Amino acid sequence: MNMPKLTVPAQTRIILGHDPKTYYTVYNVGGVEFEEGSQLQYMGPDFFDWDKSYGQSDDIFLPKGIKYMASNAWYGGHVNVFVPEESKPEGWADDWCSASNEIIYGATKDNVVTIGDAVYVLYDNEAMLLHLRNTTNTYSLPETVAWDGKEYALTKMGNWCISSTWR
Repeated sequence: MNMPKLTVPAQTRIILGHDPKTYYTVYNVGGVEFEEGSQLQYMGPDFFDWDKSYGQSDDIFLPKGIKYMASNAWYGGHVNVFVPEESKPEGWADDWCSASNEIIYGATKDNVVTIGDAVYVLYDNEAMLLHLRNTTNTYSLPETVAWDGKEYALTKMGNWCISSTWR
């Protein structure tokens, strides 16, 4: 099942999320994208319910500068949520994202790369193996990863990097 994506316009500053009166939660979509230059400052509770998207959601790259993230803003499932800040920003709830998701701080579309069957997050001189995609091959962990003429020491592995549930 190929699900459509929800694109959040750059001028959106507030997403209220779940409203008990209207039960507004985003689901049945194949992911959420934020337009370049996003001005998002506030994301309310239960905004995105991955479990109700039938496991079809893609990686989610949050925009830089979100000041407030409510409890369970990103709920359920097995999805990679990339946060450009180096750590959880002040003003974000401790449980802003379900524990079943992989939260990767310090990551943007620019430093997440696919090399063969593997997806890596590249930092200054280090690499994290995020996960293997659609592979039935035997995979040996390399000591280093080469990308764009630079070597990165493989020093980390994502929580779900060897799970068969990733697409």
